[in-house]
Amino acid sequence: QHRHFTPYQETFRANAAYVDNIQESYRENVDLDLFRSEIEKYTGMRTSFEGIPSAANIGIFSVDSIDLKMKLMPSPLLCLYALETLLPELIDEGATELNDRLGEVLPVIKKSPTNVDMFVKRKKVVATSNLEMQSYKEKQTLIHEMYDLMNNQGWVLDEKKKASLTIIDESVTSIENNIQIAEANEEEDTKRFAAEIEADIPVLSKDIVELRGTLDNSLIADMNNFATPETVITFLTSNEEKLNAYRTHAAELQDYQNVLNLEVTEFEVLEEVVAELKLKLELWRGVKDWGNLTADWEGTALGKVDAESLEKQVSQYGRTVFKCTKNLPGNPVAPALKEQVDAWTPVLPLVTDLRNDSLQDRHWEQINNLIGFQIDMNDESFTLVELINRKCTDHADEITNIATTAVQESVLQEMMDKVTSIWKDQEMIVLPYKDVKDLYVLGDVSEIIQALDDSLVTVNTVLGSRYVGGIRDFVEGWRKNLILFQDTIDEWMTCQKGWMYLETIFSSPDIVRQLPAAAKMFQTVDKSWKAIMKLTNDDCLAVKACTVAGRKELFQTHNAALDKIQKNLEEYLETK
Repeated sequence: QHRHFTPYQETFRANAAYVDNIQESYRENVDLDLFRSEIEKYTGMRTSFEGIPSAANIGIFSVDSIDLKMKLMPSPLLCLYALETLLPELIDEGATELNDRLGEVLPVIKKSPTNVDMFVKRKKVVATSNLEMQSYKEKQTLIHEMYDLMNNQGWVLDEKKKASLTIIDESVTSIENNIQIAEANEEEDTKRFAAEIEADIPVLSKDIVELRGTLDNSLIADMNNFATPETVITFLTSNEEKLNAYRTHAAELQDYQNVLNLEVTEFEVLEEVVAELKLKLELWRGVKDWGNLTADWEGTALGKVDAESLEKQVSQYGRTVFKCTKNLPGNPVAPALKEQVDAWTPVLPLVTDLRNDSLQDRHWEQINNLIGFQIDMNDESFTLVELINRKCTDHADEITNIATTAVQESVLQEMMDKVTSIWKDQEMIVLPYKDVKDLYVLGDVSEIIQALDDSLVTVNTVLGSRYVGGIRDFVEGWRKNLILFQDTIDEWMTCQKGWMYLETIFSSPDIVRQLPAAAKMFQTVDKSWKAIMKLTNDDCLAVKACTVAGRKELFQTHNAALDKIQKNLEEYLETK
C-alpha cells in the first residue's frame, strides 16, 4: 500500500464501522450538535474523496487508481444516507411517545368534572402535568429541531410525521389552556364536591352500622348449623363482599378528602366490623375444614400418616379456636370446635412417637405389652381413629418415654457404629525382617493406639448414658475387647523389642554354646514369635489379631522369659 492511498483506505474502514453502529450510537441520547458536525464532516469527506488522484507514481512505475477511487467515493455518501434515514426514525419515536403521553392527560384535563371522582382525578392530573410541562416542551423542541435539521439538508419528512408534529403543538397548547381553566375553577369545584363528600360519609357510616347488626344474626351462633356450616359460610361471604365494597368506598372518600385538603374521616367502626367478620368467617370455615380433615385422618392408615403435617394442622386450628373463644364470648360454636380439636391434641405426640424411625423390635414389644394389643405399622386397616377408640392416648406418657429412649439409644448406636466402622478394616502394619523368608515384625502402631484410645473414650461415654440399657451387652462386649486389644498390643510391642534385641545376640553360635539354658528358652520364644507374626501377616486385621484368646497371656509369658534371658546374659557378660 502506498502512502498516497493509505489514509483513504483507513477512512473507508472507519466509515463502514460508523454505518454499522449508527443505530446504537445515537438512539440512546439525541445530540443535535453532534448530528450537525457529522453531516458537515461527511459532506467535506465527499469533496475530499473527489480529489483522489487518478494515478500515483511508485518508484519507476505509474499506478492507475481509478478503480480505487470508484470504490471509495460511495463511503461518505453511505454515512450521510445513514444519518438521513435515522433522523426520521428518531422524530417518529419521539413524537409517538410524547403524543401518547399527551393523549393520556389531555382528555382528563379538558373534561369538566361532574362528580367527585372526576374532579379528584383531574386535580391529580393537573398537578402532575404542571410538574411535567417543562419536560413536554423540551421534547417538543427537540423534535422540531430535528425536523429543521432535515429541512436545512433538503431531506424529506413524510406528511404523516409532519402531521404528528402539528398534533403535538396543538396538544401542548391545549393542555396549558385547560390547566388554566381547571385552576381558575378549582376553588368553586372544591366547595361543591366537598359538600358531596361530607354528605356521603354519614350514609356510608350508617350502612356499616347496619351491616354490623346483620352480623349479630342468630344463625352465626346456632349449633344446629355445626354439621352443615355451608349455610353460615354463604351468609357471611355475601356480607363480606358488601363489606369489601364499603371499605373500598371509605378509602376513596379518604383519598378525596386528602386531595381536597379536608379533614380525613376515620372509620373506626368499619375496622371493627372487618375484624369481627373475619373472625366469624375463620370460625365457621374452621368448622367445615376441620370436619373434612378429621374425616380424612380417621380413614388414614397409621403407617401412612404424615406426622409433621398432622401436627401443623392441629396447632393451626388450636390457635384458631383459642382466638375465637376469647373474642367471641357467648358463641357456643367456638367451644364446640375447641372440644373437637382438643380431642386430637393428645393424638399428636402419640402419632409422632409411633412413627419414630428409631423404634426397634424391643421397643415395639414394650409398647404392645403396654397397650394390650399389637400394632402393625403395615396394617392399612389400623387407622388413626383406632388410636382414640382403643384408648391408646391413655398411655401417651409411657409411649413417649419409650420413644425418647429409642431416639437416645439410636444416638448411642450411631456412636458405636463409628467405633465399629473404625475397626472394620483397620490392619496391623507387618514388615519383613532382615530379608528372611517368613520372618516379620510389626511396623508403626501409633495410629492404631490413637484410634484405640479414642474408641475407648467413646465406649465409656456410651456406657455412662442412662439410655444404654437396650444395647449395654453389645457395648460392654466392645469395651472388653478393646481393653484386651490395648493390653495385648502393649505386651506385643514389649515382646517385639526384647525379641529383636536378643535375636541378634543368640544368632551367634558362641553365645548359644556359652548359655545353653538361656538359648533354649529364647528358642521357644523365637519359634512362637515367628508363628504369631506369620499368622498376623496372613490376616492382619487389627482387632482380630489383638483379641485372639490367650494371646495376651502368651506374650506376657514370653516377656517374662525374655526378661529372665536378659538377666542371664547380663550376669554372663559381668563374668567376662
